[in-house]
Amino acid sequence: MTDSGSRVELNGTQRAVLFALLTGPGEQTNRELRQRVGLGLTGRDRLGLKNAGLIESEMVGNAYVHTLSPDGADHCLAALDPGAGPAERVLFALIADLSEHLNSTDYVLAKAVRTILHGGSIQYDLETHIGTAYSQAADGRSESFVRLTELRPLLPRGLDRGAVDEALRQMYRDHKINLVPIADNASITADDRAAALDIGGEEKHRISMQRS
Repeated sequence: MTDSGSRVELNGTQRAVLFALLTGPGEQTNRELRQRVGLGLTGRDRLGLKNAGLIESEMVGNAYVHTLSPDGADHCLAALDPGAGPAERVLFALIADLSEHLNSTDYVLAKAVRTILHGGSIQYDLETHIGTAYSQAADGRSESFVRLTELRPLLPRGLDRGAVDEALRQMYRDHKINLVPIADNASITADDRAAALDIGGEEKHRISMQRS
């Protein structure tokens, strides 16, 4: 972490958002942050973290998308120092207790915490990843069809293909997304076939969803 980053004085909202990004599923919009932790990142709070190099924050469509930077992660890890506040020290004590489990699983931290402590559903995390990837591929346009070849590379690395496919099927059954084949067979590429999702014996190549 840079020296300037280590000296940044943060308010309560900024610190909470940093830890939410640290423990969350990668990129997060303000809407997703509010759903998870009850607050978003706007105005001076957002600019302060961005200017300090602790987050990356860009407008995608009509929503800001925030990502924790390496310096931001280091800033959180500095909470392990003896002078850290009690809330941060409790959080990292929890992370230390989970380390053995995390080393033996493919879960990102947010999945492990929900699974072990709250019995939460991993499905939520996958749906969040899919929604974020869709927003990027659709360039913020709600209900636009994009190819699965565009969406899949935008998902976080390391996600299990089978788990992603099952999440897509469940979202389709729940009418959260629409999946359709490419009508013109001549325009279907080998990549389209590799990224396709089989539903009822039919290959689906394109996805749309409504994002608010």
